Amino acid sequence: MKYITQLLLLTFCIATSSSHATEALSELIKSGKYDQAREQAKNNNKHYLYTLIKQANDQKLYEDKKWHMLMHYKSNLFGSYTSEVDGEDFFISETGKNDPQAELEATLASFFSNQPSKYAKLTSQCRFIARFYWLNQQLLFDTKKLPPQACPKFKDFKKGVNADAITMIFPSAHPNGPASMFGHTSLKIDKKNRTKKTRMLDYTLNFAAMAGPDRGFSYAIKGLTGSFKGQYSILPYYSKIREYAQMESRDIWEYTLDLSESQIDYIVMHAYELSPTYYDYYFFTENCSYHLMTLVESAMDSSLLTDEFNGWVIPVDTLKAIDTNNLIKKVQFLPSLSTKILHRRKQLSDTENSLAYNLLEHGLDNYESQLQALPVKRQAMVLDLLYEYMRYKKIDDSDKLSTGISKEERSVLLARSKLHIPSEPLNIPTPDKRPDQGHDTSRFSLENIKANNKPSFQRIAWRSAYHGLLDSSSGYTPNYQLEFFNLKLSNEENPDSLKFDQLELLNIISLAPRDDLFKKPSWKFKTGWDRIIRTTNESDTIYYFDVSLGLTYKKNWFKHSFLYGFLDFEFDFDDNRYNKPVAGIGSTVGMLTDVNDIWKFQLQLRSLTQNDPMHSRYNEISLSQNIALSKNISLKFTGKKTSNSTTSIDQEEINVSLNFFH
Repeated sequence: MKYITQLLLLTFCIATSSSHATEALSELIKSGKYDQAREQAKNNNKHYLYTLIKQANDQKLYEDKKWHMLMHYKSNLFGSYTSEVDGEDFFISETGKNDPQAELEATLASFFSNQPSKYAKLTSQCRFIARFYWLNQQLLFDTKKLPPQACPKFKDFKKGVNADAITMIFPSAHPNGPASMFGHTSLKIDKKNRTKKTRMLDYTLNFAAMAGPDRGFSYAIKGLTGSFKGQYSILPYYSKIREYAQMESRDIWEYTLDLSESQIDYIVMHAYELSPTYYDYYFFTENCSYHLMTLVESAMDSSLLTDEFNGWVIPVDTLKAIDTNNLIKKVQFLPSLSTKILHRRKQLSDTENSLAYNLLEHGLDNYESQLQALPVKRQAMVLDLLYEYMRYKKIDDSDKLSTGISKEERSVLLARSKLHIPSEPLNIPTPDKRPDQGHDTSRFSLENIKANNKPSFQRIAWRSAYHGLLDSSSGYTPNYQLEFFNLKLSNEENPDSLKFDQLELLNIISLAPRDDLFKKPSWKFKTGWDRIIRTTNESDTIYYFDVSLGLTYKKNWFKHSFLYGFLDFEFDFDDNRYNKPVAGIGSTVGMLTDVNDIWKFQLQLRSLTQNDPMHSRYNEISLSQNIALSKNISLKFTGKKTSNSTTSIDQEEINVSLNFFH
């Protein structure tokens, strides 16, 4: 009897102790001390958290790619992991940014809490919807021991977006904005049961730097150094269409992704849990396109789309990545307002185009008789063009979008309605090549150069990105160049060794065609270091900073032809030779032509005067041709003659280069 009493007493003490331990664990969870809770749970097999943590660790879920995708973990140089998310609100464990296992265990502990987190008025189950969904799939939660919570805010969000498909949006490159030089991407959530009339009510998922109104030089510096916070935002699609296609005159490509219903649900859930947090934004790496890809890959079972990027991420490369991974289901082209205007012009005669412009400048009353002299169908076409002229000019003059209709616009619409005939369909043809079908963005070149009577020498060059004026225009804007980090090494001075020739950090050329309506200036900018051979035994490395302003006119010769002229300003800094910068002013005129899809040529004349005693004035004429041998291989020929009026010495150079894009 004595032993039975002692056994009962011991059992009671153990049960009481276990009960106290369970209560203490529950209190830790309730107070949000999830790291302490997960450690205590490992020694308390009476609490359901013990079972979940053990199952998760037995399955090594903390090593699962899906968990790493949901937490945005990337391996570092030391073999450990770091999450690319920088907001503290995204992590439940205090070491969660760098410890996948601790974050998983703390997440499981937090799911037992009915208390909102200190960062949001949501419980962990309702704040981290995708995490709960995935862990539930792996561990099959006992709903009696871990009851699922209602999460009405997420249900409203999911009902509002009503997702049927996910589409990647690519507005084409926009050279006049630092944030849009490479193009841009966003994701569109296509609603179920939508029509052509209601598709603009879809929502877009956008990732951007929270930079405010600043878009100047400081914007570029902060974007390069990660000084901005990058965040997701969810906006109606019509607002982005108006911004890109109307205000910035950027054609838009829509890539509908080939995803299952469950994958679409994952993206919606993960977008919901990412929207409150932030990342450090980097212009070339962790940018709009990169983090949208991390959102898409969260729906994948194993494929890490972002592993394909090395060092920098260009929007068009993300399009190539979804193509490589067979994720493109359908592609649609949406022309910008300026593209529509150009197409309407082609449907009219020169007289009708002049009439439309006169109506824009002087009003309907002054040219009413000339308009009414046209057949009704032609009147309608002129008025349709006039109305789009007015929309474009209003945006161009104010640099803002306006939802209102002016008195002049109303009078045009009234005159148009009196004709009682529908508008002619535009039927704008889709470009032959999509942006993802153009050449790859990095380029390696092998060059052979023959100058005057000297022996020929060789040069190798590597450009990290993106597109040059003479590169194939298929999939690219034909009159726009953006190149950065272009390194050149040659054996000019010593046939047996390579020596630094040039490092061009940035080279931008924007040949914006000008006419009566479109009046944007053309401009050029380049900067970097160049090696200048002064004499047979002497060379200097200079830093250069060149800017140009000019005009471009488009001609209907061949596929594309552009005539341009620039006023050039050049500045060279050479401490070895002079105690002051070498400044120059000059002019450039030229012609750039796409003969067809594979052949381009450029004829150019330059004249420069500068305060360099050795090169005070020179003239240069060059002819370059580029032939695309395949999508990613081209052959380029350049002939150049330079006349130096100071030394009366002419230099001739022929350069043949074989280019490989990768």
